Amino acid sequence: MTGRSFNNSATGQDLYRSSSAVVTDSKEKANLLIETLLGEENVSPTTNRDTDIAITAALESEEGSSLNSPITTEEINKALTKLKSNATGPDTIHNKMLANISLTNREFLRHLFNILLFHGITPQAWKEATIIPILKTNKQPNDPTSFRPISLTSYLSKIMERVINNRLSCHLETGTFYSPHRQASDQVEVPSII
Repeated sequence: MTGRSFNNSATGQDLYRSSSAVVTDSKEKANLLIETLLGEENVSPTTNRDTDIAITAALESEEGSSLNSPITTEEINKALTKLKSNATGPDTIHNKMLANISLTNREFLRHLFNILLFHGITPQAWKEATIIPILKTNKQPNDPTSFRPISLTSYLSKIMERVINNRLSCHLETGTFYSPHRQASDQVEVPSII
């Protein structure tokens, strides 16, 4: 709310609460937008213990999987060519900086990704985003429900996310998990693949 100005963002707008009270403070506006987008009951982060247990068990499994094989330089190179946006996340690392890193630094990046994959860790900074509220077309700028959030995240996380996404897509398309003829209502039990 106090950062860079974007066209149609909520930065310069006064917002109204449902009680018609005007909100002008940047921090209060940000909290109002969060409450509006997520609902008050979802504002505090929660963790899914069952998911954490399943991920930990899959990582500790002795069964090998191509999904868990070490990340290659080729996968990183492919992911680097797909970066599109010019907006930086909270870490202010620009995609053009990453696209132009040396071969030696790409090896360091590969090593970092493999350590994170092997240990099942996501750095806290990769879980953070700069959220820009953008005004929807033909909506009132003083109504918090008139904005949609745009999240700017770390490009390092996007590269690793793209590598994992490519692996999952390939695994699902070449395996027996996906059928173009399956009905949306059909239930499929997908085995643990992490």
